[in-house]
Formats: sequence, C-alpha cells, structure tokens
Amino acid sequence: MGKARSRAVSTERTILSPFTKEYRVLAASSGIRLFLGGLFVLDLAHQLRV
Repeated sequence: MGKARSRAVSTERTILSPFTKEYRVLAASSGIRLFLGGLFVLDLAHQLRV
C-alpha cells in the first residue's frame, strides 16, 4: 500500500510541477494571512470582552 501511494504522489507531482511552486507560495502566504488575521480578531475580541 505504501508503494502505491508514493507512486501516485510522484505522478501527481510531475503533472503539477510547473504550477507547484507558485501554488505553494500562494497557499503559504494566504494561509499565513488567514492565521494572523484570525489571531488579530481573537485578540481584539478578548480585549473587548475585558
């Protein structure tokens, strides 16, 4: 089962290779932005409650 899974991943990676780097960068930057935005909102809500 492990071999089949790794084979599937490697074929996906070769198909997506031209886009993978840009996609990763976009996903990382948007994820970080969402994470920081969530922290900011939680912090603001906490301050308003107190």
